[in-house]
Amino acid sequence: MKKKREKIKLEDILPKHTLDDVIEPRDCGGCEECEAKMEEAEAEIDRHLDLLQEYIGRELVGIERRAVFDIVDENSTKDEEGNIMLFFSFIQAWKMYEIKCKSKKPMPHSR
Repeated sequence: MKKKREKIKLEDILPKHTLDDVIEPRDCGGCEECEAKMEEAEAEIDRHLDLLQEYIGRELVGIERRAVFDIVDENSTKDEEGNIMLFFSFIQAWKMYEIKCKSKKPMPHSR
């Protein structure tokens, strides 16, 4: 006998907020609903950053944090208006950042 599969709705797996909500908030006049959404979005981003920092074993410095945000922004799934619909992995973004940094380091001259 087959088990009945539970249907998953798209809204159940997509993030409720985007990285854009935190980095460049839109001015809506400061209503309470928008402030609450902003706090939720900040908490979600903080959770992703905490997981990343736990993964690398230390806190990110400002330039690293900005670089990770930029990579997440560039590689995340977006809607027609450019809003992030699904976050790119922060850990994968960190790995891409590390590769980029290693490729920029000058190679020692061989004799």
